Amino acid sequence: MSSDSKQRITNLDYLRGLAAFSIMVYHYTSWQTVSYNADSILGRLGYYGVSIFYVLSGLTLYHVYGKNMTPNREQLTAFYIKRIFRIFPLLWLATIATLVLNKSFPDLNILFMNLTGLFGLYSFDSNIAAGAWSIGNELVFYLFFPVFVYLGNKNNALLLSLGAILLFVYGYFAFAVIPNVSVIQSWHHYVNPLNQVLLFFCGFAIGKFSQRLHLNNLSLWILICVCIAGFVLWPVEGDRLLLITGSQRMFFSFVCIAACLAVYKMQINLPRLIMRPLSWLGEASYSVYLLHPLVWGAMLFLSNRLIGRNIEGALFTILAILITVLMSMFSYRYLELPLMKVGKNISARFSRT
Repeated sequence: MSSDSKQRITNLDYLRGLAAFSIMVYHYTSWQTVSYNADSILGRLGYYGVSIFYVLSGLTLYHVYGKNMTPNREQLTAFYIKRIFRIFPLLWLATIATLVLNKSFPDLNILFMNLTGLFGLYSFDSNIAAGAWSIGNELVFYLFFPVFVYLGNKNNALLLSLGAILLFVYGYFAFAVIPNVSVIQSWHHYVNPLNQVLLFFCGFAIGKFSQRLHLNNLSLWILICVCIAGFVLWPVEGDRLLLITGSQRMFFSFVCIAACLAVYKMQINLPRLIMRPLSWLGEASYSVYLLHPLVWGAMLFLSNRLIGRNIEGALFTILAILITVLMSMFSYRYLELPLMKVGKNISARFSRT
């Protein structure tokens, strides 16, 4: 991998870390007394931070596998082994810790679906760990990924035709499905992987089709600024449900995709004092995403046991953020990295790519 490629992956880590951090802050504030409407920045990031994750996931997988994958049986076996060791250990930890913290035991079928990841296929909102619905979506996207690679290798027109179909499905959910249901029902439809897979596809498409796109850094920074301005200033008020319906859904999704493209293509040279924390946050973003609800719940439990009541407020939130970041860095170094190496070693027996 060239140094340029490494730089681009580092760029994606910056954005991934910021997205995870924004989701954490959104949750920590909304779990207190803050109620966000459609016009609030954090309210928008609560939805579209996850959308950015999906775009970055498709882009990163193309960057790592898409150019060299055939795909054949050996390569697919190696790919899925690596994905299993990347995703499931922390998902299992978060799921079991959630059950312990809540002092509950679910239906065995629900537990089985969560531990296997099968809930992403047919029971999208039955996740046990908070936020794990998106992990179920991600696991479904891994089934789409070899199809994207195969079509991309065979004929770009076929790949783009599939993209057009996914765009139609995305629009169908945005304009026809979600607007016609209640707020509670809307969540079940929103977390359907078919309502999200276009974002993953767009990340893959950015990696595949942007190689010959050459824009100077000034143009890319302008694009980033336009995306930020559009995301913040786009006039939507009222219930946050409006953010995921109709033209608003299409606009905010386009902004997220364009921002990922700009970050991927630009050369970012930051002072080390800024670069290292952003890199650490990006590397530990998966842990930040899955562990932050557990940190919050554990802190509430301890405050209730030690003091007799829940302690909340700004200082509580800041402390929760600090603990989450430290625990996530620990988790990445001593849980995620070692198990990723195990997965890599096992997968090497099946493929040399």
